[in-house]
Amino acid sequence: MHQKVEGIVLNAVTTGDNDRLCTILTDKLGVIAAYAKGARNMKNKNFTATAQFVYGSFDLFRHRGSFTIDESEYEELNLGLRDDIVRLSVAQYLCQLSMELAPEGEAAGEYLPVLRAAFYYLCGETRDPKLIKAAAELPGWTRTVFFPLLGADQMRQLRARRGRGQPAAEPWRADRHAPHGAVGCAEAVRLFAQRRKPRAVLSRFGGLRALQA
Repeated sequence: MHQKVEGIVLNAVTTGDNDRLCTILTDKLGVIAAYAKGARNMKNKNFTATAQFVYGSFDLFRHRGSFTIDESEYEELNLGLRDDIVRLSVAQYLCQLSMELAPEGEAAGEYLPVLRAAFYYLCGETRDPKLIKAAAELPGWTRTVFFPLLGADQMRQLRARRGRGQPAAEPWRADRHAPHGAVGCAEAVRLFAQRRKPRAVLSRFGGLRALQA
């Protein structure tokens, strides 16, 4: 079965003499592993698009649970990530974070556009890498740690706002009203405050801090 997806190559490992095993964060399938036969050969049609950090489109063939890249086309090479060791290390870290947090076998949600935007700003050298790293971390942290603490009723309120075409919340940011310096969007913080006995929040240090009732 063939399927076309867009995504970013998180990692590319050499297998055999000229093949690559690529870990790709895709828009429709989340994180997948796909083989690119002969992709290490400079004359191969998939040589450029299957390199690490490249954003592009991939024509996948799925057989018995394994993916093979038939054709690929790059859109953003992100070559600027390799010009500076600090920006390169941040890019590597964000790729590893995506492999750990992004879903497998389902749509990637906000992970792909966040990572793509982070690479754009890292290449542009107009933002501090520390700021880009922190901004890219927030959506993943907030969804996996902060939002589950809201409870079912509050989560339904957030989804209802999105369903009516209204903005669910202000952009991700640290909120001065958040308990103990927690990070999240203003709407999430407001709903979190409605809970009588919050169990934990994401602290300003990025860890979990238990709260007493």
